[in-house]
Amino acid sequence: MDIYSTTLFRHALLYPSRYFRTIGDLIYEQESLQQRSLFAEAKVYLDGRAMILHVPTIPDAMEQAATAIDIIGRARKPLSTLRILHDELSSDFSERRSSILLEDIPEGVPLSEALYTTTRSHLMQGLEGLRELLQASNISHNNLHPDNIVVTEEYVWHPLRCYYATRGYGNDETSFKDIMSLIDRCSLSDSLPSGDYLAEENAHYYTDYQTLIKNHARLFEGHFRDDEDAIFDNMPYDIVEDFIEGRAIVASNNKMGVIDRQGHIVIPPIYSHIEFFEDNGTSCVKRGRYAATFDYNGHRISKWEPF
Repeated sequence: MDIYSTTLFRHALLYPSRYFRTIGDLIYEQESLQQRSLFAEAKVYLDGRAMILHVPTIPDAMEQAATAIDIIGRARKPLSTLRILHDELSSDFSERRSSILLEDIPEGVPLSEALYTTTRSHLMQGLEGLRELLQASNISHNNLHPDNIVVTEEYVWHPLRCYYATRGYGNDETSFKDIMSLIDRCSLSDSLPSGDYLAEENAHYYTDYQTLIKNHARLFEGHFRDDEDAIFDNMPYDIVEDFIEGRAIVASNNKMGVIDRQGHIVIPPIYSHIEFFEDNGTSCVKRGRYAATFDYNGHRISKWEPF
């Protein structure tokens, strides 16, 4: 069989060892199952690697994917890791099998998340890099939007669902314009403290914003140390919680961060929620639908994972 219903696909994901010929040890991320125009898809984990598993739901889907794989293979730099596993998936009702499509998910976050936590210059860096790659390879993705792009810690954009790809550059210009409009509306200003969830999330000294913090921190020197509460009342935060183990959670503009007793930023106030654990000094930090663990000094020590 060349196609597979979404209902049967879900059943196979719940009991993989019964339905998959070679990858029965996969772990299915429940609630990730979606129906798209050519394939049903779900996020799975194989040997610790995150992937999207695509199953054709119309007869011509796999043929289009094979053509796209050939086109992508000619790119000057890796564009995607689409690959076909032939006759991989069986059916309860027939001995015939369905081929499936596997696609690696690079480590990072969807552009739909990064739009709100990254500076404009870094987002434009990623956009221009992807545009140059497509142009140099003479490829159009044909379905670019914020949920189809993963942003890595190096600000590199990786397109997903590349089975729409065709030879010939230029079909993505409208999509790029739409994404640029989103960047202009949603991204962080380069002149403000970076809310970048990527390489700068551990930078403790920002320009104008950090100068305010340092000015207030000077009040802690000498005779002013006995009036810490009054001093923190004057700091640029809406809320300063009680200190625990030398750390206090702060909030500004409905975003949370962590500071030390000198007023220095330990975790920038850019996250939706933070919970500090005094037993080990770590913090659970949430950004949208993702969470990560930060150590006592504000360094991220785990991957961003959905919660």
